[in-house]
Amino acid sequence: MTSEDVFSDAPGPTRAPQPPRPRGARRAERRTKSRGNGEGTIYQRKDGRWCAELVVQITPDGRRQVWRSYGKTRHAVAAALAKALEDRRIGQLVVGDRTTVAEYLRRWMVSVEPTLAPKTVVEYRRYVERVLCPRLGEVALRRLTGVQLQQLYDTLGREGRSSRYIRMTHAVIRKALQDAVGWGQLAINVARGAKLPRQEIAKQTLWGMSETTRFLEAIAGDPDELVYSLAIASGCRAGEIFGLKWSAVDWATNSITIYRQVQRIAGKGLIIREYPKTRRSIRTITLPGTIMEALRRQRERVEAWKREAGERWRDHDLVFPQRNGLPQDNTIVRRKLRRICRELGVTEIRFHDLRHLSASLLIRIGTHVKVIQERLGHSSIQVTMDTYGHLIDSPDREAAEALGSILSRRGAAV
Repeated sequence: MTSEDVFSDAPGPTRAPQPPRPRGARRAERRTKSRGNGEGTIYQRKDGRWCAELVVQITPDGRRQVWRSYGKTRHAVAAALAKALEDRRIGQLVVGDRTTVAEYLRRWMVSVEPTLAPKTVVEYRRYVERVLCPRLGEVALRRLTGVQLQQLYDTLGREGRSSRYIRMTHAVIRKALQDAVGWGQLAINVARGAKLPRQEIAKQTLWGMSETTRFLEAIAGDPDELVYSLAIASGCRAGEIFGLKWSAVDWATNSITIYRQVQRIAGKGLIIREYPKTRRSIRTITLPGTIMEALRRQRERVEAWKREAGERWRDHDLVFPQRNGLPQDNTIVRRKLRRICRELGVTEIRFHDLRHLSASLLIRIGTHVKVIQERLGHSSIQVTMDTYGHLIDSPDREAAEALGSILSRRGAAV
């Protein structure tokens, strides 16, 4: 036998006594030996239940976010762990907390407020506080489901809420949940895929040429004549007209550039805000020569007010300021418009309807819908078509009737 095959009865070296193992060491050993790094851990608790754990991520401040599942058998938690591993692989595993929908929405509003227009902030808060928090506020954010949102929308519909009201409620919660996904608080946005009521097209009250002509004749010489005429000629919103600056008037090209608007915000009063509504709202509009002449006279008038006010003048370079230079509210011209309508006996319209009137006049003279979209500052041509499509069809019908009349007079066979 070789030395390697020799057996001996002599006692071997004795092992040094081992220190007692710390409590829980065996369980820790089972954890490390049973699964690889990043594959999670399964162990049995003192109460007999089994637990599966998986580290999802480590936060910037060093805290571990751990997913856990409990069950009566090892097989049950192992199955849950396998699903969690798959969810983590496809980016849908999120460790949430006990934050409720109300708590999250209020924190979300504070976070996004600096990025929103003041008027949008007011509107978002109204839907958060009056609709979402009272009805869904106590639901845990992680447990909010698409079914619950759909039930909310259906309930609002049965209560008689308008299509716009429901769609705005959805828009707010959808954006909030999408941000939660981006911040890692949710895996998916459950608001996606909701069935919403069809968008209602607001019925527009428009004047014909006869009523428009009577109105323009009635306001001749009125201090606000240019405000109304500019609204019809440009299609601008009231806030855009009262936010117009002299520096935005291009005398060489007979045009104005719209990039500011005056808004009244609850608790803040009148504010002048740049970049109105959307980036498409920033636009340059060519005006008729008669309007440009009226703007020159308006500038002389404003210069006279400035001299009269002296040190009281607050210069904001506004085309339509108050007599002290400060921005003016559109309340006066809105009320005056209703009064003039009643006095003339014509259909009563809102100031915003002058914008629709401008679009309808452009359509009547055959202006391309793309040009109308750009003048009105719509975000897309589809918005213009959805709003004025029924008017755009009218010239086509009139053209067909005119052709039919011509053909019938010439005795053409039809």
